[in-house]
Amino acid sequence: VDLNPFAGAIARFRLLLAALQASDVHRMVESPDFKIHVAIGDSLLHGRRFGLTATDDMFQGAEHFADTGLAHAYASEDLAEAQEILGRQYHAVVGNPPYITVADKALNETIRRVYARSCKGAYSLVAPFIERFWALARPEQGTVPAGRVAMIVSNAFLKREFGAKVIEDFLTTVDLTHVIDTSGAYIPGHGTPTIILM
Repeated sequence: VDLNPFAGAIARFRLLLAALQASDVHRMVESPDFKIHVAIGDSLLHGRRFGLTATDDMFQGAEHFADTGLAHAYASEDLAEAQEILGRQYHAVVGNPPYITVADKALNETIRRVYARSCKGAYSLVAPFIERFWALARPEQGTVPAGRVAMIVSNAFLKREFGAKVIEDFLTTVDLTHVIDTSGAYIPGHGTPTIILM
């Protein structure tokens, strides 16, 4: 699930090519009807809130927010697909959330309210995405192990005040097994020092 329709189109195309290659299919007419699970939407706002504190209005569509200044944030080209993808928990949750702050004041306050365990001060989106990724991972159930999370994030939350809540109030509640510092590695498109959390 991604806000950017171009990123979604690229992901669909690359997943289709990978599926064709794995299936040893060389002509589109011979291709099975692959279901590619990619949607355009906001991973922080759409979908179910597994164990998160949220109000009932967080599950409404854009029309519900017409007079609040937030309709643009809840609108999605693929709302049904985004709700379906983000309405389940997974064995593996992998991603690279944005390292930016939210300029839109109403949206910033909404995210802060929904992700109260991780948002503090002038928070970067890394903070609520850390909370969201772990919520999308399946909890341990009997002999079925808990889902795994891997995310590449800016290391700013370790160095700046906004990260205190993530570290003290959220990461202490999950089984964080690895923190890998990649600051010495060249990762294309990542000028910011990053870490990998698992």
